[in-house]
Order: sequence, then C-alpha cells, then structure tokens
Amino acid sequence: MRCLLFAVALLAGSDPAVAQDAKPATLTVVFRGMATEEDAAAVRKAVATIEGIKIQTDDIQPGEKGIFGHYFSPPVTLEIADVGKTDLGEIAKVVAGVKTAERKDVPPPSLNLVLFNPDLAVTSDRVRALRAALAEVAGQEGQKPGGIGGVPEERRYWVRLDDTGAARLENILAALKKADIDMKLTAK
Repeated sequence: MRCLLFAVALLAGSDPAVAQDAKPATLTVVFRGMATEEDAAAVRKAVATIEGIKIQTDDIQPGEKGIFGHYFSPPVTLEIADVGKTDLGEIAKVVAGVKTAERKDVPPPSLNLVLFNPDLAVTSDRVRALRAALAEVAGQEGQKPGGIGGVPEERRYWVRLDDTGAARLENILAALKKADIDMKLTAK
C-alpha cells in the first residue's frame, strides 16, 4: 500500500510523507525600514531567495512615513509551506540582513508580524496586554519602543521580529492563547 501511495505521489509531484506532516501557514506581514524604491527592491530580491514561502514580491512596496517617523510597507500576505522547515525567524533574519542606504531617520529593514481582531478596537491597554503576553517569546522585539503597536483604523497590531532567527510562529500563537488574546494572522 505504501508503494502505491508513493507511486501516486510521484505522479502527482509530491511525497506523501512530506505532505501529511507539513504545517502550512498563511499570515500577514509588514516590512519596516524601506523608505525608497531601492530599499524595497533590495528586500524583494532577498525575500525571493527564501525557500518554502510564497509571496507576491511586487506587493512589497516602500513604506510611508508613519506618525513616529518610521516607514512601514502596506500589509502583504505570506504563505509558508511548512513552518517546520521555514519559520518566521528565518524570514525575519533574511529581511534584517538586507543592506539599504544608511539614513539617520530610517532604521534597517525588519519584518513585522501582523495580528488582527476585527471585533476589538486597538487600544493602549490591548497593546500592553499583547506586550505582556509575548514578553518571554524569543525572536521578537515587543519590549523595545515600537516593537508592538497597532493601527486603530485597520484594527490590526504588529509585532516586530528581531534579526536572531529565533521567532517561531507556534511560540507566538501559544503565548497569545495562554494569555487568552484572540488574534488572527490574516484580515479575513
């Protein structure tokens, strides 16, 4: 029977053992620190080299200057084929390694995970609760200024991931669940 499954999988172009064990994820991200088209092009090029993800690289656009002077791209949907093989940390590390023009007012690129709850308004209390829930989770910068924040009119929050490669989607989601914070990884 296993030989038959393997033969069918070969004809279909996939390995049945891999397909059954894969942990796919669809999530939303924002890129920080891209003030120009040249910055965005460098990030697009780097992201295109990451195996196991699907992203419309044309959707990665330079950011607009926000209220506190940071540049955030529009939200982009990212699909990870298997978070056991390619997780948020690996993606964040690649993004953080992108070399862009050095400017005093623009930090190096970084990756922000976006979390949604359309039923709840973005408030400073909810940002603090999110920061507390993720305080012990590796690979994120929630304790740093601007590491966690929200966009009230879009009812979304962001969590900035660091350049260590340690961020794991499973750990972030487990911390949110433990703190009874209901968030979604996409707007839909």
